[in-house]
Amino acid sequence: MEPEIRPEPTPEERNAILAALERLFSKGSGSPAYRSAWREAGIRENAEDSAGED
Repeated sequence: MEPEIRPEPTPEERNAILAALERLFSKGSGSPAYRSAWREAGIRENAEDSAGED
């Protein structure tokens, strides 16, 4: 997929932006927000809370 960047950057700016996006998303699939420690802590907390709800 080719990202659309607006306003149109210079070729050098475009290369820098694309390189940054590649580094950002190369560490795993999806958004970095899905890999955050805050998210993981919230999921664990919610799992623990719902474990006693039977």
